[in-house]
This record gives sequence, C-alpha cells and structure tokens, in this order.
Amino acid sequence: MGLPRRRHSVLPGFGLTMGYTLLYLSLIVLIPLTALFVKTAGLTAGEFWATVSNPRVVASYKLTFGTSLIAASINAVFGLIVAWTLVRYRFPGQRLVDAMVDLPFALPTAVSGIALTAIYAGNGWIGQYLEPLGIKVMLVEPSGFRTDWAGRSANASKRQIDDYAATAGAVRSQLRAISGKQSGDPVRAAHAIVKAIKSRNPPHHLLLGNDAYDAATAKLEELRKEFSAWEAVARGADFPKE
Repeated sequence: MGLPRRRHSVLPGFGLTMGYTLLYLSLIVLIPLTALFVKTAGLTAGEFWATVSNPRVVASYKLTFGTSLIAASINAVFGLIVAWTLVRYRFPGQRLVDAMVDLPFALPTAVSGIALTAIYAGNGWIGQYLEPLGIKVMLVEPSGFRTDWAGRSANASKRQIDDYAATAGAVRSQLRAISGKQSGDPVRAAHAIVKAIKSRNPPHHLLLGNDAYDAATAKLEELRKEFSAWEAVARGADFPKE
C-alpha cells in the first residue's frame, strides 16, 4: 500500500507570505490601533467628549472624511475604468499608463509636493480654475524642527558597511548629531500654518523657520545678481525703440 501523495499548494510559499503579511499588518496597523483604544480608555467621559468635540478636531473630521469621500467616489469610477482597461485590453502605450498608475507610490513626497503645487498654483493648469472659487494651494517649506524624527524614533541597522561610510553613513551621523538641536519649534510651526490658512490671502509658498527663510532669500539674491549681470543682453533682445 503506497503512501498518499502530498498535495502541493497552488500558491507556493503561501503560509510564509501570509505570516509575514499578518506580522506587518500587526506592527503597522493593529498594534498602534490597539494602543489608541487603550489610551482612550484611560480618559473620563468628560475628557473624551471635550477632546472629540473640540472645534479643530471637528474641522479635521470634516476635512478628512469629506476629502476621502470625494477621492473614493472619483476612484470608484475612473479607477475601475483604468483597471479594467489595463487588464482586458492591449494597446499602444499600455506600459506607460501602467507606470503612471504606480508613479504616486514611488515618487518622493517632496517631488510630488512641488509638482502638485505647480499644477494647483494660481497660474497652474488646474489652479487657474480653482482660485476664482476661493480654493488655494499652499506649499510649506520648513527648516529643521525638533520632532525626534532622527533621534530615538529612527531605527538604524547595527551592521555598518564601510563602502557607504563616507556617504549614507556620514548623512546619518549628521542627522543624529543635530537631532534635538534644531531651532524649529513644531508647535509654533503649526500655529503659523493655521494662521496662513485662516488669512484672506494665504501664500503659495510658506517658509517656516530662519533657515528656510535665509536659504530662500539667498537664492533670490543669487538670481537677482545673475539677472543684473545679464541685463543688457536680456533687454537687447527686443526691437529697438523708435
């Protein structure tokens, strides 16, 4: 009597990948969510209601859920159309469209922020239609702030690679050295952003901190000197005045 054959899974490695997925989900979502409920459970009913009914908190609810609802509604229609088209049909430029769908996941936030600001600015492709409706986009350009991002919250590998010591290693050491010594105050920065948002004429670019302001003005001064040096050439491109 022969031994029963072992049935192979249709998806090899399913158990390992599922375990990794659950572990990742627990670390990123479930554990922080549980901590949130545990922290909330320590509040009294009055403290809880005072927190969730704060006008700023209520405004954040409206903004978050309202924006999410609009985005989800748009994605439900156009996302389905794009996904159906990419899966069911073959057409010229398909790889390009597929790459454009994945681009937001790979694009650095700073680059995407600058690009979106250029598009939604008052003279941008979309901003020129939004500004008459009172909708404006503001790009925040901060200095260094004491958020402990490069301090205790930064997890560094214990293994050091000598080939990267002069590049990535030097940058990491520099970030560690200045952590906790930045001149920027996160609370003051938050107040500055709220003040700019509530103003009747918010700026397209909001500089936060002395370092950001000095760097921006230095760049403007550099451009001014370059423009002045080539002023005669620039003005000489017009027809002679009669």
